[in-house]
Amino acid sequence: PGETFTFTFTVAVNAVTENTMIQNTAKVKADNNEEITSNTVNINAIPKVPNIEITKTSDIAEGISVKEGDIITYTITVRNKGNGVAKNVIITDTIPENTIYYDTVTNTAKEDIKVINSSVRERLEPGEGFSFTFKVQVGRIDLNKTIQNMASVKGDNFDEVSSNTVGIEASITKPSLRATKTASISEGTVVKEGTVITYTITVQNVGSKPAYDVTIKDTVPEYTTYYEDDTRKSEIKNVGKNIEKLEPGQSESYTFSVIVDDITENLIIENIAKVNAENGEETPSNA
Repeated sequence: PGETFTFTFTVAVNAVTENTMIQNTAKVKADNNEEITSNTVNINAIPKVPNIEITKTSDIAEGISVKEGDIITYTITVRNKGNGVAKNVIITDTIPENTIYYDTVTNTAKEDIKVINSSVRERLEPGEGFSFTFKVQVGRIDLNKTIQNMASVKGDNFDEVSSNTVGIEASITKPSLRATKTASISEGTVVKEGTVITYTITVQNVGSKPAYDVTIKDTVPEYTTYYEDDTRKSEIKNVGKNIEKLEPGQSESYTFSVIVDDITENLIIENIAKVNAENGEETPSNA
């Protein structure tokens, strides 16, 4: 009588998917005593779940405007702020509109890549984080606008989470075109009826940005007729050429011929061509 003894054992809590109460009672019995039930011990059990936070930044400082050809570096950081392991974590991002994925290995823009993914992180422990970085090159900008981009992260045991939106101002930049016109007849030479004159118009992009949808336009000079394949073609009054894209420093030429008509008095045959681009301004050639 008066003696006591204690029995101790340990259990491991299994995975729980929601807040729950672990309840336990013990029993004691003896040969000469009825079975007795202990008090109930209640212990709260909460699930170990990941809590994923995703943040996106860029290397373009606030207030800075980018233009065609510039490189933007995006960094996406994911952190597990929960108490459970996040499994098979992957970051996904869509290449922003008006930009092109930039491969840092080959230093080339790759227009065929529209979505970029990080490698899969099999286990992201509580408190752990990792970052994913990629680059894009600013593409054609027709109007001043904001390049917007948002990333997302998903895993096997948590819902997809979206990052903040990063907005970068982009401004249009115009090319600078130069038009030069030459003729097959030397300056000071007098022509007469039947003389064939060949004109060459050269357009060069002397600016720092590409010119798009470049057009060379010219009108067949007065007192001449368009001449092609040894044939007068009086129905052709306007001539020219379209160029899809003209890179900085690049030039393109267009050549056509005319034949001098019957001239009844001394005069000067004058001709000026014009070049234009969708994202530029009209530029006349020399006369």
